[in-house]
Formats: sequence, structure tokens, C-alpha cells
Amino acid sequence: MADVIPIRFSSKFLEKFGDTVAEWWNDRWKKTTVYYPTDGVTMTDPRELLKAKFEPTPKLQSFLDSIKSLDNDDKAYMIHRWILKTLPFKYKSDSEIWHKTEYWQTPQITLELGTGDCISADQMVITKVGLKKAEDIQIGDLMLSYDFAGKDYVYKPIINLWNKGIKHIKRVHFRNGSHIDVTDEHHMLVRENQQGISKYERCDLKDVDLTRWWKKKVPCAVKIPYDPKDIDWLDERLCFILGHFLAEGSIENDWHIETSGHEVYDYILPILEEHDIPYTERINNSGVPVIRFGKSKFKEFISKFRTDSDSMSFTGHLPMELLDLPISKLQAILDGYFLGDGHNHIRCNKVGKMEKIYSTSSHSLANQFQHIALKLGYPLYVYKQEHHGGIGTKPIYRLHDYENSRFRQMYGYPNMSEVSISYIEDLGESQTYDWEVEDTHNFFFANGICTAQCEDASLLWLKIVEIAGIPNYRCKIYCGDTDGGGHAYPCYLSEEGNRWVSMDLTYYAKILQIEYRAAVQDIRYYGRVWFSFNRSTIWAQHDTLIKYS
Repeated sequence: MADVIPIRFSSKFLEKFGDTVAEWWNDRWKKTTVYYPTDGVTMTDPRELLKAKFEPTPKLQSFLDSIKSLDNDDKAYMIHRWILKTLPFKYKSDSEIWHKTEYWQTPQITLELGTGDCISADQMVITKVGLKKAEDIQIGDLMLSYDFAGKDYVYKPIINLWNKGIKHIKRVHFRNGSHIDVTDEHHMLVRENQQGISKYERCDLKDVDLTRWWKKKVPCAVKIPYDPKDIDWLDERLCFILGHFLAEGSIENDWHIETSGHEVYDYILPILEEHDIPYTERINNSGVPVIRFGKSKFKEFISKFRTDSDSMSFTGHLPMELLDLPISKLQAILDGYFLGDGHNHIRCNKVGKMEKIYSTSSHSLANQFQHIALKLGYPLYVYKQEHHGGIGTKPIYRLHDYENSRFRQMYGYPNMSEVSISYIEDLGESQTYDWEVEDTHNFFFANGICTAQCEDASLLWLKIVEIAGIPNYRCKIYCGDTDGGGHAYPCYLSEEGNRWVSMDLTYYAKILQIEYRAAVQDIRYYGRVWFSFNRSTIWAQHDTLIKYS
């Protein structure tokens, strides 16, 4: 009788089947029959999917004609490259497309369908060169990503990019006051376990379980790496004045540029005199000292600190080039701002519960300070205060710097924490984009939220190599465990070196010739193998029936 194996391994399963590597089970596991719920219900021999009718599209046929004269290694490489660069294929969950937990498409369906998750065009994401809007991302851009296996930040290139047109957008609000704007199909990374080191699984936004505290937690950055870009003449002391100007400054008629406050005599004027920056001073009708900057390089530079003719209070912001200043200068900007519009607060009237709070009515500046704090290594909690005793009716953003914040605690991954989804709201329609990040398949929004980006692509690859004339014994699909859960990935037995190399289209979607591709057992994302198969044969340790536990 066939063994019944749960997809999530139990201790009994591990005792029986053990930990395996590619060479061992390729040589030793017996040829057998495996039945799998390829449509979530019906137990099917996966080889049957490869027997379904398949008609190459004109584009695919033209490609196949162009590689006829190549050897097998080059054919396998070119087919992998063609799928990654030519097809609009992009992973979507089976529940989204077919409304089923599991559904293995035939190669023909995969070839014709094309799927994807989406990000609103104006969302800022973190790249090697700094922040970029989603609409400005290009293939080859290096995205900040997190390697959960290696437990460290890495930069990974964009290998696929799609303009997804106008789609309905959701705003996902988090407990730390941040939010992201994505579609229902966007792949979130959500926590799957209640205890121990956090483990994350990919889940479409619409499928996130908001009723369980651990299921709505997503990874977020505590401290992010970046490449500092200095501005030599702008030293730390001038950065301090920049910060104060953002808090208390004003721009009138594009040339009358001032900052004010009772503290300017002790903290601002000495710096201006030290740098030979001309100024005039006066007392306004409220008895507050006002400093007007004279003609100088510094004055010209800070004249671009607002977006339009509105008040600095509502549109003040830092030019993008300042967001990548060295750490000491970023800290000086925050220190100067705190002098002008910050205060200390004792949490719950308890000793040792002091926190610093920065206040601004500029949404843009609040977002920028939140991003800067990630580079400094102390995430800020953002509270949007709609009703307050300040001037006007626009909201004030309170940015809390609290040393013992739960959003700074780490759950098994250095410089990474967690935050819960608070609620989700509809935003209407917007232009959207979609991309694929090599290897890690995750990236970071400007506010530090980390999100993500399988068997269908593997079956398509196996079908195309069949048509291309590559021998059956050189191709197979492995089915097993990975860091992110169950996964199916195609592999190829090279003529050069006789190695089984991964041709994975998600976890190892690198466009590399066969001789440079990693052997299956050397890729750390792959775990224990359930079974493998090609067009004619299935290999497993036992006659196996796989089902959901």
C-alpha cells in the first residue's frame, strides 16, 4: 500500500525518509509511481500533465528553429534564458488563478496564460543607488533584498519587469504607522509559526489571515545597508542647520529664506558665523527671533526644500541626494530638526521609558525621516494625529524614537524585526508595475517593509526541452521542500561535467550557461526531496501518495 506523506514534514517522516542529497537519491531511489493532488483534490500521476496536447506558439517555434544546431548544454541554457526573457510568465498563487489551494497547469496553459502581482507606480523602493519609484525601475537595477538563509542583506538584480497597466490598489497599514500601496495579488511574506525563530511564507495580500496574530506579521528592517554619497562642503554643522530649517524655516517669494526660534542665538548663529554665511536678524510680532539667510551657496541650496508655493510646514522635504549622506550627517539633520520641532516624552510616567518625538505636518518629510532612521538603525514609529491643538486642520505626523520599541526587536534574523498588518483600505485604481528579483524574490519599500514576489514553469521547461530534442534522461523535475515551503524545480544533467544543475525559474533564475550553473545540492534554498520525475520515470524511496496534512 502506498505511503501517505504530509507536505509539512513530521518527525516520524524525517526518521523514515532521512535527509537526502541529489547524488544519493538519483542513484539509489527506486523507480516507482507517485500520485499528487495536482488540482488540490484528484490524485494524479504528474507525468500525465506532460502528455497533454501542446502546440508551440509562433514565437516559440521560431526560437526552437534557431537552436536546432546547438548541443544539448547550449539548448538547455537557451531554453531557460528564453522562458525568463520572453514569456510574460510570473508567479501567481493557485488560489488566485484557479480558486484552489493547489493546481498544476499543463504546459500549454502556462505558455498562454501569463500572470503577475503588482505595485503602485508611485511607491518608493530601495535600490543600490538609493530610493526609486516603482515606475522608474529597470531590468538590471540592484534591489535591496534579504537572504533569510544567510541571514543578511544582499543586493539582487531585477531580472524581469512588466507594465501591468491600471489596476485596483489596496493600502496596507501596519502597526508601526507605515503603509504600502499594492494590489490584492501582491505577494506578502507572512509569519507561519507562533514560537521560535520566525519562519515566513509567501501569501497573496488577499489571502492573509488577519484573525491570527502571527499570520499578519511581516518582516521589516531595523537597520539597512547603503552606500554613502557625501557632499564635501556640507559638513555636520551645516546639516544641523538644515534640520532646524526644516522644522522652523520658511521660504517667501522664493528668496526670503528664514528660520526662527528662541534657540537660534545659542545654536544657529554661531554656526553661520563660523562658516561666513551672511544673515540678518529681527524679532517677529510674537517676540520670536527670526534669522534671514543672506546670499550664499548655502541659501541657494536650501531654497529647494519645498515642492510648491505652499508653506514649508506642509511641503518641506529633503532633496533626494541628501538621503544618502554619511551616517553622522544624517544624524545631525535629525538633531537639528529635534531642536526646532521635537520633544522628549515619558511613556506611562515610568522611569527609563523616555522617548524622543519628532513632529511634522509634511507627509513627505515624515516618510524621509522614517527612511533615514532605518539607515541609522533605529526605526521610528509614526502616528498620524488628525486632531491636535496646533495651527490649522491638517494632520501632524508624530515620529517616535523609543529604544525599547517592539519594532526594534529581532526574531532570529540580524537587523530584521516584524510588524503586524493593522488594516487594509481601498484606494481606487492606479498605474501598476511588476518585477522579479533574482534568487531571494523579496525587496524593501522605502519604509523598511519587506515583501515577496513554480511547478507550472517547471513543466513548461520540461516540455520545451522535449521538443528541442534533449534526451529524456538528462531532464527531470525535483519536488521537495525549500525555505519558503513546497516547490518544484527543473534540473538538467550536463554533458560537460555530468552534473545535475538547477534550471529553477524562481529561486535560481540566473541567466547562466550550463558550465557556470550551481549543482542542485549546492543551492541552500533547497531542502529535502519528496520525489523527482521526467516524462517516463518517477523516482522516490517508496510507492508514494502525497497529500495535504
